[in-house]
Amino acid sequence: MRLPALILVALAIGCPAANHASEGDGLAPCMGAGDCDEYSTCSDGLCEHLCDATQVGGPEGCSTNWSCLPMSATDSTAGDITVCVPHCNPLLPFTSDAAHQGCGANQRCDATSSVNATFCYQPAGNGTLGTACKSDHDCAPGYACAGSPGTCEQYCRVTDSPSDCTAPLVCSGFTDKLYDGAEEIGACLAP
Repeated sequence: MRLPALILVALAIGCPAANHASEGDGLAPCMGAGDCDEYSTCSDGLCEHLCDATQVGGPEGCSTNWSCLPMSATDSTAGDITVCVPHCNPLLPFTSDAAHQGCGANQRCDATSSVNATFCYQPAGNGTLGTACKSDHDCAPGYACAGSPGTCEQYCRVTDSPSDCTAPLVCSGFTDKLYDGAEEIGACLAP
């Protein structure tokens, strides 16, 4: 079964003064034009810390469990702008651990095949197992829109044993492979 590639639309709007955010504060939703602080911009509806992909730490780089990604990975009009995004776990999007930064409320964790990275974005949908969908935005955190016609299906680790999927479902990888670090991510589907 062919799974659709992840498509994101970055919102070019700013953050209200009361919601200025840096990566240490978590991600504040964007509500107005041009109000992110001097080290942030708005991408995917969230204030995100600007970074220099050649730096680590400080305003030019990103902290542990955050990745400096080009906004062009999710927004073709962004040019060379790079932002810090949380390296999150698509299976457990709200969980922070040694390798992941949890996403905030009403955010989902997804992956992009273009740069092999995970990231949080909003808003999350509310579709769960088997709910009809047109894109990942229609599905709840932890679910992907898979198949044709699309249905929300649970994310899983392709090589994990025992499976993250409930039998008889099996974990099937995406056509454009997605990864959480070295771990391939797929969706639980009927064999």
